[in-house]
Amino acid sequence: MRALLAVFALTAAAVCFASMAQAQNCAMLFGRVDLRNCNYAINNMASANFNDGDIRGATFTSVNLSRASFLRTNAEGARFPTSNLSGANFTKAKLAKAGFQAANITNADFTEADLRHADLSGANMLTADFTKANLSGANLTGGNFGKADFSGATWTDGKKICAIGSIGMCR
Repeated sequence: MRALLAVFALTAAAVCFASMAQAQNCAMLFGRVDLRNCNYAINNMASANFNDGDIRGATFTSVNLSRASFLRTNAEGARFPTSNLSGANFTKAKLAKAGFQAANITNADFTEADLRHADLSGANMLTADFTKANLSGANLTGGNFGKADFSGATWTDGKKICAIGSIGMCR
């Protein structure tokens, strides 16, 4: 079993440094894998599974991560600038100080996610779900969150808890 895990870990590490263009349109399972500080740019990683993984400090620039799953993933300090994260699942993910500048997070699920001091400036958050998420210190400047659900979320001031039914803004 250890040998199998070692091979899987080496394979995941190789993916970090390999040309991801070769992996386009492949089903990717990175769950429980350490991909800290890896860099990806302009790739198709749609529906990838990062569940329970560690991607702290990783950068995904202009990557298609639509429908990807980051359930309980530690993504503190990870960067997703101009990436497509529509329909992605970040439920209970650790996203403190993560960057989503100008990213498409339409219909993404951030239920109970830790987004303290995250940068969501210029992001398209239309219909995203931030139910019970912690947005303390988060930057939402210039973002489109017209139909986003902030029910029960801790607002950017770190004090206000958004009322149930807070759609499009914290009430």
